[in-house]
Parts: sequence; C-alpha cells; structure tokens
Amino acid sequence: MKILLNEFISKLIALFFPNRCLICNKLTSHKYFCQVCNAPKPFNVKLCAKCGSPKKHCDCKFHFYYFDKIITCFEKTDNAQTAFYSFKFSENLAGASYFGEIMADCINQAFKNNEIDFITCVPMHSSEKYKRGYNQSELLAKQIAKINRLKYKSLLVQPKATPIQHKASSISERFYNVRGKYKVKHPEAVNGKTVLLVDDIMTTGATISECARELKLSGCEKVYAATALKTLRKAKR
Repeated sequence: MKILLNEFISKLIALFFPNRCLICNKLTSHKYFCQVCNAPKPFNVKLCAKCGSPKKHCDCKFHFYYFDKIITCFEKTDNAQTAFYSFKFSENLAGASYFGEIMADCINQAFKNNEIDFITCVPMHSSEKYKRGYNQSELLAKQIAKINRLKYKSLLVQPKATPIQHKASSISERFYNVRGKYKVKHPEAVNGKTVLLVDDIMTTGATISECARELKLSGCEKVYAATALKTLRKAKR
C-alpha cells in the first residue's frame, strides 16, 4: 500500500512539476534527459589526485594548491557544460540531483568516507545568493552528504562581494582576487578535522584552494576537494 501511495505521489508531482531536460530544456517524462539528448560522460581516465586533471593536462607544475587531494567528475565542455549551466543559471534544480549523484560516486571511489568529519561548500556572498536564489555548490554538497551519509556543515562565509572570477583577465588575477575573500565561521569547529570541500567548477583552482587555505589556517588537519566540472589546460602537442 505504501509503495502504491509513493508511486501515486510521484506521478502527481510530475504532473504539476514536469521534468525538463538538462540539455535542451524540453519537457520530458524521464528524470534528467529527454530521449534525444545524451547524458554527459564523466572522466574515464586516471586523474591527478592533486589537480584533478588527466595526466596530459596536469596543472601541478603551474600552481600550488592548499587542498590535499581533489576529484573532478566531468570536463567542462559540450553536454556536461550545457547541463550544468542549466542547473546553475536557469534554475533547473534537477541538476543538483544528477550531478550530486555522479559526484557522490566519484568521491566514494577517490576518498575513504570514514575519514571525512564534515562536508561543506564554497560559499557565495549573500547578495549574489539572493539574486540567484540558491548556491549551486551548497545544493551539490547537501546531495552528496545525503547519498554518502556524511555530515553537512556550513563552515565558510564570504563577507564581502568581490569581482566575478570568470571576468578576470589572467590566471594571476584570479588568484589575487580571492586572497582573503573567505573566512571560517567557527575555527574551533574544524580544528583537527578532515573536511570535504565542494565547488561547482574548477578553472584554475584559485577559489577552492583559497577556501582550503582558510580551513587549514583554522586548524583543519586535511582538506579534500571535489568539483562537478573541470576546465582542462590545453595539452602540448
């Protein structure tokens, strides 16, 4: 009886709140993608544990990162980018479930979950969050926490609005823009802890590395990181 009731409720919700394809945005009876659009494929090659890139795109010799390890799930291109932007900018919140599920699986493979005390996210300034209506990284982190049975905790805050990172003209400007941008809410809460830090897209790694730096300065023992998408540096031929 309970199963039938749950099925009825699901169908009723679908009737009033139909699914939209994360790629073409058309109504669909399927959960995330219509019958025409292909779901994006996660990385299927070994990734560098320090920068999250395939070996030929490795960024480690160009940047220093404060997190201990990172896992990234998709290259920021084609269907993966389109689907994620539908979630991030067009309020297709099914993307939180889809990308959260993939990320949870990647994290299970990359890290031992029993080592993680808290999962948290890269924060947004309150004005930016109010304008968008949500923090996509927070939604991802909470979805991952639910699937992997981790404790979500809001650990970081962005006190002041700063220039948008993707408008920075150079890599060095991206790293400069984020210095001192984030603060740990309660340093005593992270002292000696291992934290999994979640962000949406890793381009240079400046943002997530700065958040990791603040956590380490507050006494974090280890900071693991995870992002949905990764922008790859062009490999030399």
